[in-house]
Amino acid sequence: MEALRKASPLLGDSPAIKELRDFIVGVSLLTEPVLLTGPSGTGKSLSARKIHAVGRTARAPFIRVGCEQFTESELDKLLFDGDDLQDLGGLLGSRSGGTCYLSGIEKLPPSIVERLTQYLAASRKCEEQPRLIFSSRFPREELLEDNLVDATFVELASPFHIWIPPLRDRIEDIPVLCSYQLWMNTPVADYEGRWSCFQEDVLPSLISYPWPGNVNELNGVVRNYCDDEAVSFSVPELVDIPDEVPASEFFAQQLEIFYAELLGVLETDGHAGEQL
Repeated sequence: MEALRKASPLLGDSPAIKELRDFIVGVSLLTEPVLLTGPSGTGKSLSARKIHAVGRTARAPFIRVGCEQFTESELDKLLFDGDDLQDLGGLLGSRSGGTCYLSGIEKLPPSIVERLTQYLAASRKCEEQPRLIFSSRFPREELLEDNLVDATFVELASPFHIWIPPLRDRIEDIPVLCSYQLWMNTPVADYEGRWSCFQEDVLPSLISYPWPGNVNELNGVVRNYCDDEAVSFSVPELVDIPDEVPASEFFAQQLEIFYAELLGVLETDGHAGEQL
C-alpha cells in the first residue's frame, strides 16, 4: 500500500482526500455524469482522469474540453456536430465509449448549456456512449444560487458531486505532497538528507502560507527548491501560478498502475458503487 500511495496522483492523508479517493472508486464503474468542484489547482482534472482510468471506460479515449478555450460555434461542432439528438456527430455522438471531461462549465455559452441539458434529459446511457464528467471552480451551491449556470443543467450534470477543498483547508497534506515532489526531483542517494533539511528549513513556512494556487503551486515551489543550488528563497516569490495548470505528465503515466491496483480493490468489494 505504501507504493500505491506514492504512485497516486491524489496524494494526502486528510479526511477530504480520503473521501475523494473513496468517491472516485465509488463512481468509476457507474455511467451517470459526475460533477467535480473546487478551486483551480486542487486536482479536478486528475480526479477526472482517475475516474476514467479505474472504471469501465479505461481502455477508451479520455478527452478534456476546456470550455473557456472554444467559441460557441466551435463547442457546438465539437460536442454535437448535428441537430438531431438521436443521430449526433461530435464527441457526444461517439460510439467508442471513453470519457468526455468538460472543465469550467461556468464558461459555457447559454446555447451549449441548453443543448447539453436536452442531451442529458434524453440520454439513455449505454457503454458505447462517452461518460460525462463536468467541473467548475465554483461550489455547486454557488452555481445554483447565483445563476452562474442554468439550474436544470446543474441538476442533471451532478447526480454525483464532490467538492475538493483548497490546500489551506487541508494543511496536513502539505508534508506528504512536499515529500513526494522532493522524492521525484532528487537523486535517490540525496533524498534523505535533502528531505531532512527541507523539513527543518522550509516546511514550516509552507504550512503557514495560504496557497492561492493550491497543489499545483505547491508542486512548483518544491520543484523550484530542487532546482535552486542555494536553496534560499521566500515562498510568495517562488511561483507565478496561472489560472489553470495542466496535470503532470508523470501522473498521467501512473494511471495505468492504478487501474490494475484498484481493480483488485473493486473485485473484493462488488458493491463499491453503492457506497455513495
